[in-house]
Amino acid sequence: MPSKFDPQKHHRRSIRLQGYDYAQSGAYYVTIVAWHRERLFGEVVNGEMRLNKFGLVATIIRSYKSAVAYRINLMRRTQGIPVWQRNYWEHIIRNQQDLQNKTDYIEANPMLWDEDDENPSNVKP
Repeated sequence: MPSKFDPQKHHRRSIRLQGYDYAQSGAYYVTIVAWHRERLFGEVVNGEMRLNKFGLVATIIRSYKSAVAYRINLMRRTQGIPVWQRNYWEHIIRNQQDLQNKTDYIEANPMLWDEDDENPSNVKP
């Protein structure tokens, strides 16, 4: 039986752009992060992302996190263990330059992984 809504436990700050109509057509940039930033989907080799069997799992964006978590937990026999960090980061693509900036970021990201603060190898205890 699901737990009853408790505003002290079940609250999130909205990450949505205030006043923006999300029903309109548009391009969106979304970042999602693995639970505890685990290197679950592959590794960066020579500045390029190399996906493993978990990294090759994908579905429609709306159900992506749920479907991927379910499949990965089946594969590793860990039902109910988190795969993703809570929430996600989004950015509405507002114009062609904005799209180019995000495309450049996505393409360059694996090459910058060794120096990235989010790389668990760079986290100091």
